[in-house]
Amino acid sequence: MSSNYELHRKISGTSQKVLSEALKELVTDSLVERTVYPEIPPKVCYKTTEYGMTLSLIFEVLHEWVKEHNNRSN
Repeated sequence: MSSNYELHRKISGTSQKVLSEALKELVTDSLVERTVYPEIPPKVCYKTTEYGMTLSLIFEVLHEWVKEHNNRSN
């Protein structure tokens, strides 16, 4: 599980607003689960759902493709 803050730190070049909107869409699409803990200050964590995990192979292949083609000049 990761909090919004932790995700924002890990994803450089992304604004908090863009990250929040993306997380809302992922929750709506049942790819990510949002859990709110009754603490002060409130703690919110995100976790990939089983349904979201069905995309893991696709992301692994895409990640390998990006690594292979990252240095390609236009």
